[in-house]
Amino acid sequence: MRIGIFTQSIWSIPSIQKLTIHNQLKGVVVPEKEFQDLQILFEVCANFKLELFRWDRKDFEGITLWLSKMDFDRGLSFGFSYKIPNAIFESFLFGVLNVH
Repeated sequence: MRIGIFTQSIWSIPSIQKLTIHNQLKGVVVPEKEFQDLQILFEVCANFKLELFRWDRKDFEGITLWLSKMDFDRGLSFGFSYKIPNAIFESFLFGVLNVH
C-alpha cells in the first residue's frame, strides 16, 4: 500500500511514524502557506526520507502531476486547511480518509 498524507498538524506525526515504519507512507503534502509546525513536519519528512510537496491550492496542475508521479493507493487528510477538490480524492485507487 502506498499512502500519501495531506497535513499541517503535528498531531499527524504518530501516524506518519507508524505508517513509515510499516513502509506504507510514501509522501506528505503540506500547504504552501506558512504555518506554526512547518519546520517540525519538514524535519519528520527528512528523517523518514519522505517526499514532501508544498501545495499552493491554486496550483491544481502541480499537485495532480505530483500525485500521478507518486502513484498512491490511498490518501489520508489529517488537519489540512485546504478544501481538497473531488478530482484529487478520486485520483487515489482506494480513496482518501478525511479526518478533521
